[in-house]
Amino acid sequence: MKMTAKIIALASLIVIIAPSVMFLTGAMQLDKVKLVMLTATVIWFISAALWMWKDDSQASG
Repeated sequence: MKMTAKIIALASLIVIIAPSVMFLTGAMQLDKVKLVMLTATVIWFISAALWMWKDDSQASG
């Protein structure tokens, strides 16, 4: 589960960067860039939280 969340989090970071580059080259309109980046940001927040969540069952003590 954590490995899947890690992969999704890292992929969403790439998706956050790509639209800005595409906008600068003229390949994407600003409205589409905003939508894609907002969606990828939400996905990143969810997957990063799942990935970095401390599991109490693995605590030694």
